[in-house]
Amino acid sequence: MSRALADLRGHKNIWKKDLIDGFRATIIKDEIARDVRHILLDCISEVMEGDRIGRLAEGTSLPPIFFDIESTLKKLNLLAKRETRILELNLTDLEQREQSKVLHRLYLLEIAGYTFLEGTDMISRKDLEKIREKWNISMKTEFHSSCIEASRYGATLSEAAAGVLNQRIRSEIDPELAAACLVDAALAGLGKHLTFLLKQFSDIIPIAGDFLKMCSALKHISYLYKYDEVIILENRESLEGIFRESYLRCLNLLDRLGATSSDGLKLAQGVQTIVQTYQHFAEPLKLSLEEIRGVFSRLGIDLKIDPFVRGAVCGGLNLIDEQPILDQLNSFYDPIELGDFLSGFFLIARETAQRDKTLLTALNIRISELSHSEFLEALPALRMAFTFFTPREKYKIGQNLFEIIQPPLGKLSDYENQETILRAIEFERILFETAFKYGIRTTYYEDI
Repeated sequence: MSRALADLRGHKNIWKKDLIDGFRATIIKDEIARDVRHILLDCISEVMEGDRIGRLAEGTSLPPIFFDIESTLKKLNLLAKRETRILELNLTDLEQREQSKVLHRLYLLEIAGYTFLEGTDMISRKDLEKIREKWNISMKTEFHSSCIEASRYGATLSEAAAGVLNQRIRSEIDPELAAACLVDAALAGLGKHLTFLLKQFSDIIPIAGDFLKMCSALKHISYLYKYDEVIILENRESLEGIFRESYLRCLNLLDRLGATSSDGLKLAQGVQTIVQTYQHFAEPLKLSLEEIRGVFSRLGIDLKIDPFVRGAVCGGLNLIDEQPILDQLNSFYDPIELGDFLSGFFLIARETAQRDKTLLTALNIRISELSHSEFLEALPALRMAFTFFTPREKYKIGQNLFEIIQPPLGKLSDYENQETILRAIEFERILFETAFKYGIRTTYYEDI
């Protein structure tokens, strides 16, 4: 078979490719897809591989990007050698951060021999305490060909990497994925090549219709614009325009939200993103208080809106405009919805709930009015609502609430059932002793 292939191809002698294709045609019967290995082909490659590194023939025309990649890799000590190297990088180190940027450019261009193994997820950003990456650098026969293929995107490594992102965002209509392109640009150090990316993203914003995805995009942009202190996107001030547009689009989608079957908690987290953006960027982005107040006020009294969202917008109003929520709190006649409303409110205005005794008093009265069966219905949602507080914060709320509802000690004798009073006092004594045992400081009974 190999001889026949050589004759068919006009080869006087059997070439390596003829031999391998002959084995593939006669022995290998399994389906071999792209990039899937086969043990026989691995053995043939191992036998036929020598100990020298192949190079292109002298005089072969090469694109400028090849020389740019080669010189950049030599400069940063990233050139692949015969032995496989595992490179671990700490992005807080300036030199290693530069290495990371180049490696991300190679990764975008799919240059052979440079593989990302693991590292901090800069999309979710759940753990930014230690920002590290691990890369595999090995010599591959496809290195030169992959460099030549990358030349279709640009003449230099940075231009070509930016070209990949430009092509990716050109066909994108999802604002969340489009914002992820900006994060990739920051990781690859492409801040000087953002013009096309920002134009395309600006075109995506007006047609975006998914509130949650738009809020996710807003979080990415706010992080790159202000909070990122590691990858540090160059020319980040150019994000100001799409930052403001994204905020306004989120506000517009929230205003048109209506009744929805989506997860109420996720929607409330989207409201939280809008509130945080207004709190921290109202002045530099010239954001209008009347605009956000109008949207939140309409949603707060709309009975068709999910209780999570109503609670969140009421919490937002309380933070940015110090508006009370007592009217909205009393509008929930379904005890199950009351807990969802408080979950949304506590998500946004947790600090307010701890110190506002008027709110605690109203909440105490509202829950006290529930019948036994209604309270049992509301209990799971109420329990979830208070999971937003830490144990110390729950203790503080309990202290404030106890100060509100406790009767003066001089009036204890007015109660007819003295035995109930004494049992309650004993229970409280045991409760505070147990709290003290586990390190929770109490002062109520120190004078008794």
